Amino acid sequence: TGLIGEANVVECFRRGVVNCVLKDGLERLPLAVRQATFEQQIRAEQRRAAEALRASEDRFRRIVTFAPIGIYQSDLEGGFIFVNDGLVRMLGYNSQEELLRRNLMRDIYFTVAERETVTEKLLSTGDAVNMAVRWKRKDGTLLWVELTVHSLLDEAGNILYAEGFANDVTHRKNVEEALSQHETLLSALIESALDAIITIDHHGRVLEYNPAAERMFGHPREHVMGRELVQFSVPLELRAAQRATFRELIKAGSTGIVGRPTELNAVRADRTEFPVEWVTVRVGELVPPLFTCFIRDITERRRAEEALQESESRFRQMAESIQEVFWLSNAPRGVMLYVSPAYAKIWGQACEDLFKTPLAWLRSIHEDDRERIATALPKQIKGTYDEQYRIVRPDGTVRWIRDKAFPIYDESGTAIRIAGIAEDITERRQLEAKFLHSQKLESVGRLAGGIAHDFNNLMTAIGTFARLAWDALEPDTQARNDIEQVIAAGDRAASVTRQLLAFARQQPLKLEVVDPNEIVSNLRKMLSRIVREDIELVLELDPGVHRINVDPGQLEQCLMNLVVNSRDAIAGGGRILITTAETIIREEEAERRETNPGTFSIVSVSDTGHGMSPEVLSHIFEPFFTTKEVGKGTGLGLAVVYGIVRQCGGFLDIVSHVNRGTTVRLFFPEATTKSETDSFAQSSAVSRTRDATILIVEDEAELRAGLARVLKSAGFVVLEASDGEQALSLMSLLGKARIDLVISDVVMPKMNGPDLAKRLEEIRPGVRLILMSGHADEVFASGANLQIELRKPFVPQVLLEEVAKALERPGE
Repeated sequence: TGLIGEANVVECFRRGVVNCVLKDGLERLPLAVRQATFEQQIRAEQRRAAEALRASEDRFRRIVTFAPIGIYQSDLEGGFIFVNDGLVRMLGYNSQEELLRRNLMRDIYFTVAERETVTEKLLSTGDAVNMAVRWKRKDGTLLWVELTVHSLLDEAGNILYAEGFANDVTHRKNVEEALSQHETLLSALIESALDAIITIDHHGRVLEYNPAAERMFGHPREHVMGRELVQFSVPLELRAAQRATFRELIKAGSTGIVGRPTELNAVRADRTEFPVEWVTVRVGELVPPLFTCFIRDITERRRAEEALQESESRFRQMAESIQEVFWLSNAPRGVMLYVSPAYAKIWGQACEDLFKTPLAWLRSIHEDDRERIATALPKQIKGTYDEQYRIVRPDGTVRWIRDKAFPIYDESGTAIRIAGIAEDITERRQLEAKFLHSQKLESVGRLAGGIAHDFNNLMTAIGTFARLAWDALEPDTQARNDIEQVIAAGDRAASVTRQLLAFARQQPLKLEVVDPNEIVSNLRKMLSRIVREDIELVLELDPGVHRINVDPGQLEQCLMNLVVNSRDAIAGGGRILITTAETIIREEEAERRETNPGTFSIVSVSDTGHGMSPEVLSHIFEPFFTTKEVGKGTGLGLAVVYGIVRQCGGFLDIVSHVNRGTTVRLFFPEATTKSETDSFAQSSAVSRTRDATILIVEDEAELRAGLARVLKSAGFVVLEASDGEQALSLMSLLGKARIDLVISDVVMPKMNGPDLAKRLEEIRPGVRLILMSGHADEVFASGANLQIELRKPFVPQVLLEEVAKALERPGE
């Protein structure tokens, strides 16, 4: 003790060294030995203490270095003294050395206010400072750190340096900020929502009640808080059911929407009821549970739905009642949304086929039109689609369709729908074709009538002068024989002219009420001579057939033309059948046939010949169309038949199949009146009043001269005029001089025959008049009292007979 000193001994005891020595029995050793041993033990203890200190420092250094938080030491100006790797990583630097060259206050803090706040608190209180501040990373981005800073003091209490611990709470701050914004937004949505949003507990009592609920139910918030919701929101008769439903929802225990949207009647504070849509949602996993009710007033929606249903009902009634097909498709996808029932009627297919396969209708298009329509489909979206095409129905019939489509746009101008309408235009096209054909026939008829009129004038002049020449020649001379050939040729030419007029329906007819069976029976012998020996001619006549009003001669001509055509169509033997029958034509068919409804007698001619193709049938009534060889037909036969039948108020149809024969049926309306006065009455006797004065009015000079020659030869006084105006001027010059008879053409320039007849009635009432005509023109029918007429071409004998008859009538 004396060697090491009392104080050292005390220190050794305090450290436990002496105690250990004493335990080792050091007190029993000599003093020198004890002293040496004691020193060795002290050095060993010092070494162990130094090693423990180094190990502790290494552990601390590793903890500081690898700590996930930033640790630093800095002076009061912000210069870094120490930084750990966690702070280096947090601030985005590459090494501790790089960060140590930065200044905490100048380079790291985002705002001056935050760093001054930290410094002020550190200097004023001396206590550790805890606060969230914003720092800048090396790349300039910001981060939130939760900072703890305290100061280290020297023995005099002065601050040596500041030591800080920084935890990156950027993510937490972002989440907190987003949550705060979400809560603010949610609160704003609830407050501004148009729907009532009401939170209730598991007893159904109101915990939250937004402004929309106040407006909807008419109860202020303070009056309903804590009250049962169903007590004031639904009518009395529905409350028990709503409570039972709510109990079931609680038992279910699921979160989210615990009940389907329900439509029911709610009640306002003024006891008025209104429809609502009610949805109840369980809030989280709270125990006991909470629920939020979303309630929407659907009064306007109900009205809109009712209006829409009414509109759809009207639309459906309209779409299902029209004959056209109305369809609606989705523009982007081409899916069929609606097609009216007319589709099944026109296409002959089920409407459901289009919903399964929208382009099913395209497969029904005739193969000659399909590619054209498929190419035109893009026009639908452009609004320029307007196409006509043929479809083939499942039964094989072909129909013509007109299909139009146009796009329907939304508010942004995008086409969202395509609407279209398709109509069956088969009958329209048939009518158009018939109309065009009729126009063509009418044009040709007018041409034929005009030609026949001029030709009749010429043939009358030729026949007149030829007969005058024939009368002047001695019998049995060559010249007289030559004139006879001219007259015969003229008669044949007149026959062709009559055919043209019959085709043009301008042939003057001598209508009589006749029995068609009698006409056919009387014609049998002549028809038997026309057909060949290898052809059997059969008549099957209905004895009950009605009488008809026709020109017998024209009907005979029709039958002869038809029999000749049948004969030429039969090769190697066959049969021609002529029948009569009766039928009733109804209103619809009469309109299609362009005639009047009623009872019709049918005269038909059938044969077993080679028949005709549809192509030939489409041209069969066209004039000059023939399938016979050149020189064996004029092409006027059926055209003449068509003209005669139509002029008698009837119609005809033809059924023909290749190699199966042809049947032509002539329909004549039942006769309702007696025979008309013959348009060309025949006289049996010729009484010539040679002192009579006759005025001839004719624009053809040759014909006028021929007529004058015949009448002068018969002893009449003849005056001539080229038209109606010249005739009136001549009569005005003659004053009261006697004119016994006026013979006038119907069609003339300046003033026609009927107009002249009217003027004659005014200036010379009762004057005798003969009108000449080559066709039954409408102007002829509109004339004055036309009692006698001459049909061109006529021979001199007929002229003299008609003149005699006219002069025998009472005159002035």
